[in-house]
Amino acid sequence: MGQKQPPTNASKAYNPWVPDPSKEEDRLMDEWKSARDVISSFDDRLTDLRKTGFGFVSALLTAQALLISGVTNGSGSVPDLVKVGVIWVTFVLIGALRLTENNYRFFQQAASLRAKILERHLNLELTETIANKYNMEGMWHHFNDLYYLLVAATGVLGIAVILSNIFLVAAQVAITLFAVFAVRLIGGLHRETWGVYGDWTFSPGQCVPNQPVRITLTNLDDKPLPYSDGERAWQIVRQDFSVVEHAYGNFEGAGKLEHEDNYDWVWHIPKNADTDLYLIQPTWWNGLTLRRKIMVVRESSPTEVGKSSSPPSAEYA
Repeated sequence: MGQKQPPTNASKAYNPWVPDPSKEEDRLMDEWKSARDVISSFDDRLTDLRKTGFGFVSALLTAQALLISGVTNGSGSVPDLVKVGVIWVTFVLIGALRLTENNYRFFQQAASLRAKILERHLNLELTETIANKYNMEGMWHHFNDLYYLLVAATGVLGIAVILSNIFLVAAQVAITLFAVFAVRLIGGLHRETWGVYGDWTFSPGQCVPNQPVRITLTNLDDKPLPYSDGERAWQIVRQDFSVVEHAYGNFEGAGKLEHEDNYDWVWHIPKNADTDLYLIQPTWWNGLTLRRKIMVVRESSPTEVGKSSSPPSAEYA
């Protein structure tokens, strides 16, 4: 006869509010695939935006070239203000094109960052390899140069169509320089400016007592984040900001966290933890906490779980 199996805790299998720890890697893989889909989707949008936007700007530049000879009305007497108006509208469109592209790139960067963080846990390197190759080739600088060339071409063409008016020529030079500065300023908005706040993530967000929660800090600053042995990194607080005893994370050993490197901790929720919402408070956030909360629920029996018609509100996730 076989050995009698010990009774199992059926509540763990029937509690729909608490993720199964054994399936965490599958959940991370699904999230990584979603992040890659977002990156691919915005790649397509950027391609369409550049084709349409550059084509339209090129058409305006062609119209400006026609203004030089005055063939638009057959008399060669196109008013200078009309010429300048077309030129300045072109500058505005180039700036709008640049700003729209940056908006798409923000989404791409957020998805790319999340994908790289997930790849550390999944032992993948696809996104990081692509990003490193992209940065090594300096592709972003090439796109910057393209916009500068568009602005310069528009400015030179604008000066050519109003050479007879010294006042407008001076105004055109000033506007061209301002347009170059504006395009440079907008282009710089793509840079990550998170500073020492970095990126904090944890998983899972809904737990039961005695379950581990992985907390990850990723340095998003261009400068390394130094730390010393035993330095406090975070602590757990309740909703009234009272500190949970023995719930904190320290750095082990002295070192520094390079750009996009991450550091992991594990917080084991106490067996006697109260059913409540808990917050992670980074040490250098001056009392602020992460927006997301850790929800601790009790292990419920199948009957008890059946009484609930819906899971917790999404705001607690």
